[in-house]
Amino acid sequence: KISIVITASIPAGFPVSTIANSATATPSEPGIAPVPSDTVTTDIVRRNNIQIVKSGPPSISTGETATYVLTVQNTGPSDATGAVITDAVPAALTNVTWTSTVTGTASVTAGATGTGNAVSVTGNLPAGSDNTIRITISGEVDQAYAGADIRNTAAVTPSEPGNPVTTADTVTTPISKKADLKV
Repeated sequence: KISIVITASIPAGFPVSTIANSATATPSEPGIAPVPSDTVTTDIVRRNNIQIVKSGPPSISTGETATYVLTVQNTGPSDATGAVITDAVPAALTNVTWTSTVTGTASVTAGATGTGNAVSVTGNLPAGSDNTIRITISGEVDQAYAGADIRNTAAVTPSEPGNPVTTADTVTTPISKKADLKV
């Protein structure tokens, strides 16, 4: 009996598919027919490890501009394509805008910039910590806001089946009132 072991690596960007493999033993003696093996199939799936970090101001006053930054990366082993990054910015922030930048071979395919409190950016995150999408979100704290703080989080939803939604830690920003007195 002879055993042959074949080990291979699947590239991070390999498409979801099935690989079929079989072998044939061909004897060197004349008159003996080749002997095929059974076909072995392997399902290829994409497993990513998306991480999202959100940062924001340590404190802010009403009427001031708050800036939050989302940093999203995928440490693999597979690429993440069509990942949707969302942030429901609290209504206490008005005139909200956002812009996206990328590093490495990451890319934004939809929503790179926008306005409004429903941030939604779609992007591709190849495996590797050098590939990031960074979203900077700014908005003015409403002068009439009476709350003690603003709480905000964000999430990334991968398009590949079997990969979980990843949520950033909640950023809590204490709010103070600033008087605007004139004499």
